[in-house]
Amino acid sequence: MPKKLLVIGLGFLGSSIYYEAVKLGFDVIGTNHLKTTESMFLEIADESQIRDVINKIKPEYVINCAARTDIDYLETNHQIATQVNVIGPRNIAKICNENDIRLVHVSTDSVFDGTKGNYSEKDIPSPINVYARSKYEGEFEVIKNSKNYAIVRTNFYGVNKRGDYFFNWILNSLKTNSQITGYTDVIFSPLDVQTLSKMILEILTVNYNGTIHLSSGKPISKFDFIVQVAKKLDKYTDNIKQGKQFGDPKSAPRPKNTSLSNELAKKLIKTQIPDLSTWIDHNKVQIDKYLK
Repeated sequence: MPKKLLVIGLGFLGSSIYYEAVKLGFDVIGTNHLKTTESMFLEIADESQIRDVINKIKPEYVINCAARTDIDYLETNHQIATQVNVIGPRNIAKICNENDIRLVHVSTDSVFDGTKGNYSEKDIPSPINVYARSKYEGEFEVIKNSKNYAIVRTNFYGVNKRGDYFFNWILNSLKTNSQITGYTDVIFSPLDVQTLSKMILEILTVNYNGTIHLSSGKPISKFDFIVQVAKKLDKYTDNIKQGKQFGDPKSAPRPKNTSLSNELAKKLIKTQIPDLSTWIDHNKVQIDKYLK
């Protein structure tokens, strides 16, 4: 019998996990906070809804990708951040624990203040905006309410069909020959969304409870990332300008260096990580189609 998996939150990452799980032979059910033909409706702030869904599906594994990530909006809408990023994970963890279900909860590299970089699981987070604080509080709720869990901190890139992520912004700018400002002082260590999905699915069956950082292990500035993409795609690079992240009084503060060490992950996970150039080669057809 295929293992039954519930993926909560079919956004960019959740949808990628869903399709990778299908390829691996899981019996997968997905949920969303919007009513669609592809997924079940689920409002994670409503404990009774989660209980009903889990009682109906009876999954062996749950992956929670649901979150509010609109950083500037959440900075002045604390209650919404709490409902989705704190109360939601609490409800999911509690009900998974009651039913002896393995839970993988997706958090973020933004829980760190960005002053150091190359953060390990032993480093203590210090979030600097409402979004990050709510995600960190959500981690605590998982820890308090679940005995069989893994919390994944990460950052990722890829071609999103909705077109509203960092990599899509790069492609859109290259497509229109628009000027791009790449921050030299904003550093991260992202994974491509397909590799991250495979790693998260692998964690389901790894004998590990606690927090784990999934990253490329190779810190890179946003500027250098953009330049590498443009050069790999043989695009004009003179429009790519260096810049620095200045504080905007109308926006939430953002950490500058959220790169994550992946030393623990390398000990536990077998999935190989392609570099950016290799990933672009593997996804060239999709990228070229997007650029047309």
